Amino acid sequence: ERTRKMLEQLQVERLVCYCGSCSNYLGNIWPKDHGIKLPFEVISLYEWLWEKLQAGELAIVRKFAKDIAISDSCYTSELGDKFYNAVRGLHEAAGMKTVELANNRVDSLCCGFAAGIRNNYDQSQVGVEAAKKLRQIMATGMKEVSVNCPGCWAGIGGAAKAAKADLSVKFAISEILWAFGDDAPGA
Repeated sequence: ERTRKMLEQLQVERLVCYCGSCSNYLGNIWPKDHGIKLPFEVISLYEWLWEKLQAGELAIVRKFAKDIAISDSCYTSELGDKFYNAVRGLHEAAGMKTVELANNRVDSLCCGFAAGIRNNYDQSQVGVEAAKKLRQIMATGMKEVSVNCPGCWAGIGGAAKAAKADLSVKFAISEILWAFGDDAPGA
């Protein structure tokens, strides 16, 4: 209730959420499950950047030259094609050729992070779910995977470390913002 009251005071046409999960929660879960509809559109930073790039209002200033596996987070099925296309379009514009996992987009597997929350913070299922996702990532043959969710970054990163996998987990927005001219990823 406190968050709703604070957000409703904003005099904006759209709220751009840095986190896709927040975009989903405020833009989809609130209206569907709680009957709360904010008086403005809610979108993700990926969608906003993609719109600005396509409109010529922002430009890629430097590019990567690499292939990278792309891992969709479990909640993105509620964000739909606009979100998926923005994430993939930004990767491609930034010089990254994306390689899909066997389960992707609306059929994506959980990285394990949400399993720990969903099960009343019982962590026993986290590793099981993370291992499934990690197997699919490793099956691509890629040494890097791009994730668009902080939970996935932690979940897949932890699973890769536990499995001693030769895998670098990249937080997508950091690399995309670098391509737009921000500081080096991880800096």
